[in-house]
Amino acid sequence: MKKCKGKFLASTSLLMAIVMPLLAQNEGRSFSGFIDASYNYNFSKGTTNTLRSYDARANQINLNNAHFAVSGTPSKKLAYTAEADFGSDAAVHGLLNQPGGSAPIGVDLQEAYLTYSFSDKVSFTGGKFVTFEGIELIEGPSNPTVSRGYLYGLAEPFCHVGGYVTLLPSSHVDFKIGVVNGWDLLVDNNRDKTIISRVGVNLGDPLSFGISYLLGVEQVNSNNWRHSLDLTGVTKVFTGVAVNFQANYGTESFSQAQGGTSSTKWFGFGIQPVLSLCESLDLGCRIEYFADDQGARTGIPDLNAINVTLTPALKLEGATFRLEYRFDNSNKEVFVKDLGLAKNSNTVSFEIYCNL
Repeated sequence: MKKCKGKFLASTSLLMAIVMPLLAQNEGRSFSGFIDASYNYNFSKGTTNTLRSYDARANQINLNNAHFAVSGTPSKKLAYTAEADFGSDAAVHGLLNQPGGSAPIGVDLQEAYLTYSFSDKVSFTGGKFVTFEGIELIEGPSNPTVSRGYLYGLAEPFCHVGGYVTLLPSSHVDFKIGVVNGWDLLVDNNRDKTIISRVGVNLGDPLSFGISYLLGVEQVNSNNWRHSLDLTGVTKVFTGVAVNFQANYGTESFSQAQGGTSSTKWFGFGIQPVLSLCESLDLGCRIEYFADDQGARTGIPDLNAINVTLTPALKLEGATFRLEYRFDNSNKEVFVKDLGLAKNSNTVSFEIYCNL
């Protein structure tokens, strides 16, 4: 415990030493942030919210995130961004939590990258940055619902360390391609690198979408390839309604004990509308399906699961309150109950957050 506490304090002190000098406003530099806290309750009275990421522990009060971000433009061609997270969310996505660690550390330098623009159509970004895939973000207040879905926690990475080139052939289309250490790795766990790529199309309110493809070896000291193809977009054809959508397909090879390899696959899709009911009230929704044929992402073979989530958000002066109801259902008994397992789960969550 003392060792873990020492790691936490050392990590916190280091990040604060980096972040605090950046917080002072000056020309060409901007600061933003938020504080986000929540509580979740599982009606099955189990201690675990199965298939969940940030709120996997049931009946918990969480300081999800105290988030600080600074960005700037030292010159016309160079820009930088640095973002730090403190709280229970960082204990999940933080790259300080490498395999073999004694305990999760609730501190993370979520992003820290530089972007150099060679022209108005070509730029290079290098450092640590979030994935190209998915609707949902690490920043909880930016999501349609309080909890994250299956695709966020199971089908896609949180972030990468590496670099990529961005090409802008027109005002409506962009291309990105780069090389990174892998999925959620500060230091690569094998000798191969991962290719990341994305094609984006932005037609304004009618439709905006991106198709991402990731290819690389992600297992420790192996040569088994993982493929991930993701379509994520949003349409705002109706006034006051934003409809986010995502579909994700992945495959990966695994070495068999008796020799040779076997192939696994997973697939999921979801829709997340956000309705602006009035100036101070929104309604976020999610309907999501995930299938893990051989259990590569969940450890549960032949799993099919769906969740339906409703999240009204009340925006008051200086703060936003959200209340979420979520129903999960599966073809297998995977959801933890007080006295066993069940095929479904009902939870509620309450969240409050404010911007700094």
